[in-house]
Amino acid sequence: MLATLLLVGCALITKQKDFDVDLPLFEDPEQETAEELPFEVKLYDERTDWTLPAFLEDDTWGALLLADAVARRDLGDGFVIVTSDRLVLDADEPGSLTVRYALVSGDDQFGRFLAATGTAEQAPAACDTVITDTTTPSEHADDVLACLQAWVDDNGAPVLLSITAEVVDSTLDDFGLDLTLALDTDRTTEITCTGRLGVSEELQAEKDNVDFETLEVGGYAVAVDHGMDFVAFENTYDDTYALDPTAGASAATRLEAGSGQYVGTQIAVEPLPDNIPVQGTVPLDYFPGNNEQWKKASVKSLEKSAGYVEACWVGAHDDSPNQAIVDFSLVGEGHYDGRE
Repeated sequence: MLATLLLVGCALITKQKDFDVDLPLFEDPEQETAEELPFEVKLYDERTDWTLPAFLEDDTWGALLLADAVARRDLGDGFVIVTSDRLVLDADEPGSLTVRYALVSGDDQFGRFLAATGTAEQAPAACDTVITDTTTPSEHADDVLACLQAWVDDNGAPVLLSITAEVVDSTLDDFGLDLTLALDTDRTTEITCTGRLGVSEELQAEKDNVDFETLEVGGYAVAVDHGMDFVAFENTYDDTYALDPTAGASAATRLEAGSGQYVGTQIAVEPLPDNIPVQGTVPLDYFPGNNEQWKKASVKSLEKSAGYVEACWVGAHDDSPNQAIVDFSLVGEGHYDGRE
């Protein structure tokens, strides 16, 4: 189901009228703390593939993995970790298994979050992990983290995360592999996503008379109590069943306690606690900003009845309390050319 973007700066009943677009993205956000995602992988010589059980699918972890990739790219460090406290390879003789991991969407109706223009999915070499009778749980956890990072860097992240594992090579005729893994974050991390936001029925009814000329995300983020690493991204899809976005962008910044930063186009700052300033006059980044191809694609996508926007922001906090204030809107300009 699509939620609806309702607000436009000017009424659409006047002939030949330019109007400003102001569509709030986080009016009623559902804020969540990133929770550990534990799972157990069991592989045997008679059952060599495994898929994350459906009851463990988590609709926040795809967005978290993409935000982690943006943080590694723009800030130098991410926040996602992989842990393991059990790895048992049961075999009659020494040998090795090559286990290939992959990220997939847990539902055919959901595709990928992307930080750049999408390409065909590829399997990174880092996702072929080797396990022997001397491999420790922590060593394998490091290998799995390297795989997940490489996968998201190359392919983006599934909107609804699932994980597969498959034995693709073995020197053992008979074996049993039992291991536990968990996705987690190295500090308190909160995530807020808009869900699917489509243009209102009112605007869609006027689609033949309305032209969006520019659409960008504008806003700011503020760390109130302690510093945090802040990541935001926006994707625009042209259809409810589209697997990849037609437009989007991402940005990341380091926020110190009691300071903020514009993201995308500047918008009016609401009163902040204790006169906390929003720093700088140049926004951190634009969505889609200077990427003209994506900017045009974003406009065209939202002119379609099934087009929608999905945006997320993630804060990896240094300490508690960890209050953050984030305000994003889809802003731009449009033109109405209809009858009174």
